[in-house]
Amino acid sequence: MINLRQFKFWVFTLEGLNALASAYFFNYVFFFLQKHHGFGPYDNLRFGALNGFLFVFSSLYGGKYAQRHGYFSALRLGFILMILALAFGYFVSTVLGLCIILSVWTFGMCFTWPALEGMACEKENHASLPKMLAIYNIVWAGGGAIAYFSGGWAQLHLGSKSIFWVPVILHGIQLVIVSSLRRRLPRGVASLAALPNDDAEHIQEASPKVTQGFQTLAWVANPFAYIAQSAIVPLIPELAQRLHLSAAAAGVFCSIWLFARLFSFVILGLWTGWHYRFGWLISCYLLLGAAFCGILLFTNLWWLAFLQIIFGLCVGLVYYSSLYYSMNASQTLSEHGGMHEAALGVGLFAGPAIGASALWLVPGQPHGAVYAVAVTLLCGGVALVKLKPKITRTN
Repeated sequence: MINLRQFKFWVFTLEGLNALASAYFFNYVFFFLQKHHGFGPYDNLRFGALNGFLFVFSSLYGGKYAQRHGYFSALRLGFILMILALAFGYFVSTVLGLCIILSVWTFGMCFTWPALEGMACEKENHASLPKMLAIYNIVWAGGGAIAYFSGGWAQLHLGSKSIFWVPVILHGIQLVIVSSLRRRLPRGVASLAALPNDDAEHIQEASPKVTQGFQTLAWVANPFAYIAQSAIVPLIPELAQRLHLSAAAAGVFCSIWLFARLFSFVILGLWTGWHYRFGWLISCYLLLGAAFCGILLFTNLWWLAFLQIIFGLCVGLVYYSSLYYSMNASQTLSEHGGMHEAALGVGLFAGPAIGASALWLVPGQPHGAVYAVAVTLLCGGVALVKLKPKITRTN
């Protein structure tokens, strides 16, 4: 039998391994497609859109599955599906085969993140929940940044097909951890004692109406932020080619924004002044849109590094807002985790889909994807401003 804090240690260990494995495969599969199948920006964007489309519906199902059947069952199923997909992916040599592999992998992954989000928040009280969310965000962002930073080196020394077998090893370790936790908690999280919830010490940050309003705001902002992120990732191989960067150098240089996002999670976890403040949310949203355009249009490395920092910091606040407002207003943790993941899945689909559509409609405009996504982000900013009068902070 283990206590709550020991349980959370293993939850964050699972989360870190998940971030490393999924980020290494997904971020570098675009380099793999460029190298082995001649994919350019248009094809990479279409491949990314497939992931996002499946992510939306799979996350909703994965969150509901974890809520009904338990976290451990959801994690076990998700890890097994990802292992099978990537193991077969190692031997697949066709684009159609890789699309099928991506579909199964995405479906499996969507059983894991809602469950891990729910487990991170399970049995916490009002005072400890923000701390758990801070740790959760720092762990997955750190894993993603490390995977991108070191992924180019891994490609160079372990081969391009390491995007398949390295994650398989990491997911195998996760299965062992889940099996061990299951034995030590035969009744699942019900075996754990919840932290006492002292409402006398809890200061309500906002009224229920304001809380729900900000949850809606964040659910609008986060998909649009992910439109920008998901449009950048498939285009990085082309950006690296334009800047004459190898995959290893691109991994180091293009991970700057991921480390900036990690840094923002650390700051936002320590400082709560941004809670229920519309000004912080809209300012960061507009800045990330401007930084997105600069990253894909500029060629000066110093400017690109600076814009990546701005982009990462702003994306961090928008994402943190979505997760915090979702979980702070929720009693069904993994189901709301699934809704949060599905909301960002909309962005994961829309970003590449809009970019690919622009390149298809105007093939002679190489920056068409950037302009199309920028207009979409502007529309998102207008939507946020229109929602603002309904949810003014009351304290």
